[in-house]
Amino acid sequence: MIYKLIDIETETEEFCMGIGDLTTNHYVFEDEKGVRITVEGGEWDWGDYYHYTYSDINIVDFAAYISTLDIDDIDREFGYIIQTYEKTLKGDR
Repeated sequence: MIYKLIDIETETEEFCMGIGDLTTNHYVFEDEKGVRITVEGGEWDWGDYYHYTYSDINIVDFAAYISTLDIDDIDREFGYIIQTYEKTLKGDR
């Protein structure tokens, strides 16, 4: 299925007792049928949050890249897609 990136929502959460905060990105996609899917830009693992990307990506180029892919489950594959995109920027394809 082909997806189109239509929005990026940024959310900042404050941790318990104000010891810090975490800013996360949520990517909003629309599939070929017009159904919107929101995918978190990272994941929690044993109390640590890992962002799928640490570099500042060009959103317009990334949106164009995503629109060329045939993706089965964007929610499950998003981390891999980001890593593959960053490798293409470095020429490591």
